[in-house]
Parts: sequence; C-alpha cells; structure tokens
Amino acid sequence: MIVDPEQFRRLRTLFEAAVADMSRGALFHGPMFEVPAACLQAEELLADADFGCIGTNDLAQYLLACDRTDASVQEQGLLESPALWRLIEHMARTAEGTGKPLSICGELAGNPQYTRRIIDAGIKAVSTSPRRIAPVREAARHGAGPAQVHR
Repeated sequence: MIVDPEQFRRLRTLFEAAVADMSRGALFHGPMFEVPAACLQAEELLADADFGCIGTNDLAQYLLACDRTDASVQEQGLLESPALWRLIEHMARTAEGTGKPLSICGELAGNPQYTRRIIDAGIKAVSTSPRRIAPVREAARHGAGPAQVHR
C-alpha cells in the first residue's frame, strides 16, 4: 500500500535495482490507490508513475473506517457511499489531467451493477476475475447497472 510519492519512488528504485542485471522488456510502475492519503496525493504520485489503479476494497474500508468483512457493514452499502464515489471521480479527473491511465479493481469493478457508474465517473478500465468479465462487458455495452443506482 503506497501512501505517498516518496515511498513510491523508493520502492520503484529498489525494484529497478533488483532486476537491473536481468534480461527483460519494458517495465511499467504504478501505485495501487488503496489509502486515502495516497488519493489526496494522486497528482504527485501519477507524475512519477506510468499508470495507477484504484483498489476499491481496501480504499472503501479505510476511507469509511469500517471492517468490510463484517456482514452488518456490507448491509450498509459500503460501495454506495457518496464519499467513495466522490473520491473515485476525483481520481479519474486527476488521472486525466496527468495523462496517465487509471483503472479500478476490487468488488466494485467486477459488479455489473456499478459498471455504468464507473464509466460515468471517468474510469475507462476495470480489472476483475475472468468469470466476471462477460457480465461487466455486457453492462458496459448496454448501459445496464449503475444507471439505476442512486448517488
């Protein structure tokens, strides 16, 4: 979990040093935005990165200070939080402003109910398990899902 640009730069430098003597193709580095502190520094992080990805499971948990494995919390609609969606929209605008690709992963990304809302927020790529690809593509193609979710 990256928390600030300096940490990202240090880790990237350590990684590059570790593989310096290996034969390899191009390597791309990007932070996983799972901590609100990193999201608040997204512009600086993306300036030093090739891409970014929003990890919605941990981000929702840390942003809302709750345990996502608690069934009573899940019933509260963790993924429906206006704060989470505002942050996702902010991240998408920031990535667009830096010209860096930004994807989203986690339960939110693989749930076709949220596909339209993810697209509307400005996210252009999702990462999900193979079994969820077809339903998410279908929702993206036909506009199903998040249009029915209230903000």
